[in-house]
Amino acid sequence: MKKYKVDDIVVYGTHGVCKIAEETINTVNRQERSYYVLKPLNDAKSTIFVPMDSEKLVAKFRHLLSLEEIHSLIDELPSEETPWIKNERARKEHYRQILNDSSLSDMIGMIRTLHAKRAEREKLGKGLHIIDESFMKKAEKMLYDELSYVLKIDQREVLPFIFERMNQSNNESEQLEA
Repeated sequence: MKKYKVDDIVVYGTHGVCKIAEETINTVNRQERSYYVLKPLNDAKSTIFVPMDSEKLVAKFRHLLSLEEIHSLIDELPSEETPWIKNERARKEHYRQILNDSSLSDMIGMIRTLHAKRAEREKLGKGLHIIDESFMKKAEKMLYDELSYVLKIDQREVLPFIFERMNQSNNESEQLEA
């Protein structure tokens, strides 16, 4: 199991970008246990205690993507959204798994799909289902948290950054084909 240290910045499951503030020992049910103490960077009031000996929970830690990895992720985005899952229960489970896995490429695909579905439903005078809207907001928050931190930009600038990068990649591809 990988060892993390105080002051490391990590992504922790659906909590987003966190700083490992300290390592501590707490006694629960007369049993001492060592914990990582995480402070989400975008929620100063929250504190998360993660048992250091829990492989399952520590496996939810992920190092931030580098600038090069973010550029590659955006450059390799498929132009189409992921297929819509009609069964609500299956869709909900699929989206929950994407968020738990913290896969940014899958999150981007999910966000694109939900935006496309929202636009389609708005044409009919309807909105997204509450659960789909909730998953979209969570995925956007997680994505924007990490990218804004690494890129050192405001969260409102993340989507324009992605679109600008995608346009640059498309223009470069077209020039290579010419």
